[in-house]
Amino acid sequence: MNSASAQSSRMFYQDLPGLPGFDQFFGQSSFSPLPEDWLVIIADIKGSTDAVKAGRYRDVNAIGVATIVAVMKATQNMAIPYVFGGDGASFCIPPDFRHDVEQSLAATQLLSQHSFGLELRAGIVPVTDVRQAGLDVLVGKYQPSIHYEQAMFTGAGLAFADRLIKRDSADNPYCLNIKFQQEHPVDEIMSGFECRWDEIPATSDEVINLLIQVVGTDSNLYKDILDTIRDVYGSGEKCSPIRADHMHLSLNSDKLGVEAKIRTGLLPWYHRFAYLIKLKLLVIIGRYLMNNNVKTSETDWGKYKSRLIENTDYQRFDDMLRLMLSGSSKQREQFVDYLDSLVKEKKIVYGLHVTTHSLVTCMISDYNHQHVHFIDGRGGGYTLAAVQLKEQLNKLKSAV
Repeated sequence: MNSASAQSSRMFYQDLPGLPGFDQFFGQSSFSPLPEDWLVIIADIKGSTDAVKAGRYRDVNAIGVATIVAVMKATQNMAIPYVFGGDGASFCIPPDFRHDVEQSLAATQLLSQHSFGLELRAGIVPVTDVRQAGLDVLVGKYQPSIHYEQAMFTGAGLAFADRLIKRDSADNPYCLNIKFQQEHPVDEIMSGFECRWDEIPATSDEVINLLIQVVGTDSNLYKDILDTIRDVYGSGEKCSPIRADHMHLSLNSDKLGVEAKIRTGLLPWYHRFAYLIKLKLLVIIGRYLMNNNVKTSETDWGKYKSRLIENTDYQRFDDMLRLMLSGSSKQREQFVDYLDSLVKEKKIVYGLHVTTHSLVTCMISDYNHQHVHFIDGRGGGYTLAAVQLKEQLNKLKSAV
């Protein structure tokens, strides 16, 4: 590949045109194939379902976001496509970032095991291997504002890469199995990770985590499903899982301790204690700045919560819809009846988890506009919704 082609490949996602509407990606061709030399990265926590059921959903969620922070730091915050999965994340990167990404992921694996006792599984699959299997990784860019963009995926390639990495083999060639060389300290790699918000109560009676996967090739069905969601739940603020007046920074030591564990990483215990004290002071200052609409050279703190909501990934797509919606139990029952009718027709499988609060974990480059917020339901909503989806998928396979 000549230098011009290599540069074009490297800038593939950054140069990809964005669409402002989430629903625009369905019913039209809005996806582009990854360049031939790119790599698919998968990271997830082994045994995450058991950890969530044991009440450790904050830990699971934090490590999932930490993998994103680590990879973005390794790619020098260049725009790359990724999607948060609750207990991990999937990424696509150009090949020249491979070494730095491997080191950042190895650091995150070490941190996960040392600070949380959880095993983070990670691996790398060339997109060429995905295509040799007859699948692909197609990427779209959802860009609702000038300061926020979010990758969308189709082609079944991410799920195939996930299966390759999860093969139970001691010599699995796709699994990351390297030592962290400490070229950069772990606390430097994790700078930008924040977990400071109290769990946020639903804007209506409840919050649902929803996973919906179309079975077969009728991708237009996603458009019909989204239309039904808009009919039942409404759109925009009507079904948003969070709103500004429900958001409060936490001073709870257990909740803030998750960030302290991530940010102080492998440092001696007294660094964590000192960071926790500093963190409580920052929370007190943050409360004052937001409550009093203070403007600084860094940001307009009175607008920070609304910008946070704008930069939150409450609707995603990676060969399945991943949505968080707030509404009433009556709305949920109406929508579930619709979903169940599609399941009976063998058109979809789905998973759903109901809770009353949302959990937000943040990746901050700057407090003005460059901040991204990853949302999940209290109790590990996406992880538990995935259990139901897998059960339906297994039943469907057995029936076939």
